[in-house]
Amino acid sequence: MPIRPEADDLIAFLNEIVNTDPDFMQQLVDHRPPCNQLLADHPTVQVGAGMEHRNVAGILGLLNGFLGVIDKGPRKGWGAIAAIYQGGRLSHFERVPES
Repeated sequence: MPIRPEADDLIAFLNEIVNTDPDFMQQLVDHRPPCNQLLADHPTVQVGAGMEHRNVAGILGLLNGFLGVIDKGPRKGWGAIAAIYQGGRLSHFERVPES
């Protein structure tokens, strides 16, 4: 599924929330509870490996799943939104380049 056109609007909204309450947003993005294999096999939701080799997913993986994935090139399968950290703190969100 190619990236939805709403990606840039969602990034702007997420950055507004980071500026409004950075601690809340960092806690939300950093929280990655375990998920089952069915979710891990979803074609667009971004799921990673947590401790003990369990599947984990967070709000950013879910939002990226809604927006779709990059469908070609070196970032094929990646989501559209990246969380950028500076000094261990969530700084902002930006669009993942498709090439």
